Amino acid sequence: MPSFNPVRFLELPIDIRKEVYFHLDGNFCGAHPYPIDILYKSNDVELPGKPSYKRSKRSKKLLRYMYPVFATYLNIFEYSPQLIEKWLEYAFWLRYDCLVLDCFKVNHLYDGTLIDALEWTYLDNELRLAYFNKASMLEVWYTFKEYKKWVIDSVAFDELDLLNVSNIQFNIDNLTPQLVDKCLSILEQKDLFATIGEVQFGQDEEVGEEKDVDVSGANSDENSSPSSTIKNKKRSASKRSHSDNGNVGATHNQLTSISVIRTIRSMESMKSLRKITVRGEKLYELLINFHGFRDNPGKTISYIVKRRINEIRLSRMNQISRTGLADFTRWDNLQKLVLSRVAYIDLNSIVFPKNFKSLTMKRVSKIKWWNIEENILKELKVDKRTFKSLYIKEDDSKFTKFFNLRHTRIKELDKSEINQITYLRCQAIVWLSFRTLNHIKLQNVSEVFNNIIVPRALFDSKRVEIYRCEKISQVLVI
Repeated sequence: MPSFNPVRFLELPIDIRKEVYFHLDGNFCGAHPYPIDILYKSNDVELPGKPSYKRSKRSKKLLRYMYPVFATYLNIFEYSPQLIEKWLEYAFWLRYDCLVLDCFKVNHLYDGTLIDALEWTYLDNELRLAYFNKASMLEVWYTFKEYKKWVIDSVAFDELDLLNVSNIQFNIDNLTPQLVDKCLSILEQKDLFATIGEVQFGQDEEVGEEKDVDVSGANSDENSSPSSTIKNKKRSASKRSHSDNGNVGATHNQLTSISVIRTIRSMESMKSLRKITVRGEKLYELLINFHGFRDNPGKTISYIVKRRINEIRLSRMNQISRTGLADFTRWDNLQKLVLSRVAYIDLNSIVFPKNFKSLTMKRVSKIKWWNIEENILKELKVDKRTFKSLYIKEDDSKFTKFFNLRHTRIKELDKSEINQITYLRCQAIVWLSFRTLNHIKLQNVSEVFNNIIVPRALFDSKRVEIYRCEKISQVLVI
């Protein structure tokens, strides 16, 4: 069997390399834990036992000298000593690998959408760009100078020219409160806020221990011992485990997280910021839906920042309209909303802004579709059974890419049974719910209440996508 030739691979067209990197999904080496999804799907998680072999001198040296440097990011994987040992072996050379660097170059050309963007982090007493895989494990890291030189291919670059680097993430979920403040302080000093295109919130603000963190004195902690760093990281990990509960109550409308507050106050300086990601229902209510903002003066996202945002991603919550209405109209330029791992979504309780374009719902347990059918029944003055008799089957052979044809039937209204004016009124009722929405995607949805009714214009232009939704039996096109 011929060996792999990296030089020939790098000579391939970028489209082919892009597909290869897409399927790698950010896993560049053999040292990676099980996907996080397994923890949610299985009641029993098999943990590796203690290593039965005797560690080599090299492994002992790596653990003694290298592990303390990365302990902040590795201690959550201490359940698997073999995994950490293997990771330390890769740590020396993986960041210099030609295929890894080429992957980041292609990812940069696609604006960080191929394998996700890099994140600002603080490692070995220096601000760095890091890439975390889907299991939140650190893969590689670079200084900003290395990233521009090796990835962006600008050897003689002007350090003040940041126009071509504006898609970096700032993810407080992968940072301790102390590191959040260190990163933000250095980003401000080096005038690097313009490189941030996305901010991710996910730490739990209900845990009181974080209140005691002194933001002003956090920089004095740079030379803290590895053991104290591990303890801080473990406390941070425990906080993240609580934030998925998504409890919203009158007694819990105070924003107390130092990490979140410090980040919010720096967001106006992030001129390239276009996307916000929020994990957890309470943070969503406070930061996105603005319930309880009067109880948090100076701790909410400003109007200037809201006008810059064109994409919001929400995940890990029971429902987004628990307080009555999910109002996104304050986000004037919001164009895309992604809802992931939400237990229940009522589309009738969501209000979109006037420039809204795209809605994606994936890994959702239950969706209540717009009450379009109910309004059409009133317009036609017929009951549900009579209305169903007006359905005719659509020729769905050309939509195999967008629908599960084994389970989903595409139907339309029989125009021969109703006059043209009535049909146009039915179309108007459909568009009254969709408004400016011109793309909708459903993926891994368990159940949908109300019949799914979509506009003919969106359906014919393939802007209605349904994947892996076995419970969706039919879609009505009007």
